[in-house]
Amino acid sequence: MIAGGAAIAVGIVVIVVGAIAGWGWTRVIGATLITLGGLLVGTLVGLTAPRRERMRAMIARARWTIAWIAAALFVLPVVVALGAGVVGVIAATGNVGWRVAGAMLALALLIATVLSTLIALRAVRTAGRRTTTTPNIIGEGV
Repeated sequence: MIAGGAAIAVGIVVIVVGAIAGWGWTRVIGATLITLGGLLVGTLVGLTAPRRERMRAMIARARWTIAWIAAALFVLPVVVALGAGVVGVIAATGNVGWRVAGAMLALALLIATVLSTLIALRAVRTAGRRTTTTPNIIGEGV
């Protein structure tokens, strides 16, 4: 566990020092150290039996918060880009017919993105209401 944390810390330091010094190749080494350290820490945390049940309970309690954070991280850039597309097409000069068509297309994609995100969040909330049995070591009984 300590080795994984150390690999993550060293990877971050390597990336920062490389950015300050202008060495582009250090990003690859730093990212590799961070990835390997994260894999090691995640594997050790996931395979430790006493923590597994507490971790599962904590994730189950925070399911709704995790869903909202994930939705914001994944969807917000798309919503901003499509909103900017609608504004950009409307503000552009040129053939009015193409501007209207572009604005309608961007608006339709924006609406579809927001609605699909809301549907996914509703599915997470609905899934959280169902009761599950505690899985055994193999993962059966879910």
